[in-house]
Amino acid sequence: MLYKIGKLLGNAYGNIAGRRRTPPTQTAGERGAAVYGGWIETGEKSPELSSPRKRAQTYSEILLNTSIVSAGVLYFLELIGAAAWTLEPRESRQGEMYAARAQAALFEDPETPWRRIMRRAAMYRFWGYAWAEWTMRKAAAGYLTFQDVAPRAQRTIEYWDIDRKTGQVVGVWQRAPARHDYLYIERAKSLYIVDDALNDSPEGLGLFRLMAAAARRLEKYHQLEGLGYEMDMRGVTKFTAPLAELEQMVSDNTLTEEKKAAILRPVQNMQKGFVAGKVRTMLMDSSVYQNEYGTGRTSTAKRWDAEIMKAGAMGFETMHRVIDRTERQIARTMGIEGMMLGEKTGSYSLSRDKTDNFYSRVSGTLEALRRQSQRDLLLKLWLVNGWPPAMMPALKVSPPRALPPDQLGAAIRDIAGGLKTVDDTKILDSSDLETASRKIVAVIEQVDQALMTGRERGG
Repeated sequence: MLYKIGKLLGNAYGNIAGRRRTPPTQTAGERGAAVYGGWIETGEKSPELSSPRKRAQTYSEILLNTSIVSAGVLYFLELIGAAAWTLEPRESRQGEMYAARAQAALFEDPETPWRRIMRRAAMYRFWGYAWAEWTMRKAAAGYLTFQDVAPRAQRTIEYWDIDRKTGQVVGVWQRAPARHDYLYIERAKSLYIVDDALNDSPEGLGLFRLMAAAARRLEKYHQLEGLGYEMDMRGVTKFTAPLAELEQMVSDNTLTEEKKAAILRPVQNMQKGFVAGKVRTMLMDSSVYQNEYGTGRTSTAKRWDAEIMKAGAMGFETMHRVIDRTERQIARTMGIEGMMLGEKTGSYSLSRDKTDNFYSRVSGTLEALRRQSQRDLLLKLWLVNGWPPAMMPALKVSPPRALPPDQLGAAIRDIAGGLKTVDDTKILDSSDLETASRKIVAVIEQVDQALMTGRERGG
């Protein structure tokens, strides 16, 4: 009985939903991002993240005002810029000719150097996406080459043109920073890379968004720390003088204002000499209390005096620990926690492990840039020129590697061992010489790469 009821309900639901089979060549579902009139519905609750312009402003402030973020981003971009990019030609003379043209079109002809293009594109890991528009010109040899691959700032991109059937990005509308009118940029002539692993939005979800809450807390903690230092009365020099008595003497015409100012001038000059910041000295009246039921003074306070004020602890150590904890949370999000080792505890092996993890992130980013550049730049270069697809080279990238000192010493030892004198009387096989030469060249490349990485780090 229950089976029959369930079957009837299932049939009814299927009829209401319009259930039908979809051919393999058609798409039935849609992406999870809702786009209304080009505006992406993000569901953000924070006012400072509610629009593309506000998000860009917030992310820029995080980058500029949070030191651990600035250091991590610069470290990341330096490694991105240190990568070696090459083109692997097809195994033919014609393939080498086309590879030489592609080499010039990508790495030599654009007004913006390739290193800067990739550094700006790599920021998609932080912003969520990166957009660059390419423009072509005719080369001296007659074919089309890249004139420039110019970035388009995320804060200027406000509306998205999305294909309703496929959910693919067709283009964007950019608000011109100077004229404030809208410019349409086609996806077909752009380099667009997005980190949409955590959501379906065309804007992606970058590390800046993941660090926004922690960065806000860190800013408040720094403000509280600064306020605590300004309000800390410890070390403030307190001067005392008979101000009330002097005022009374002026009122009784027994003392002129000029004489009063001359009497107080030494104390005021001393105050100016002690000023080291905000409210570092104070001048107080030294008049004492009188006994209303008797005669004489009940206080022995000095009329003219100077002393250093004392107070209890203000809890700065606790605030320092909170700030350090928040900075480490941000560093873990960026994968640069290894940069904070060495303050208290840590080891070489731990630092090496964290450094390797960060290099893995850099390698993953470079691989994503390689794939997208192959599709958006190299393939478009081939299509507009009508070159044979079989002759298109493969874009390759070699991530920078940090060679530890022990491996560096071993590499140098291997080179020294490989440079031996050859017995002229012994006939060597050509394959043996070729194998030995390749090993030596590989070791030399490793050493050169390690030295280049050390120079870039300031070593």
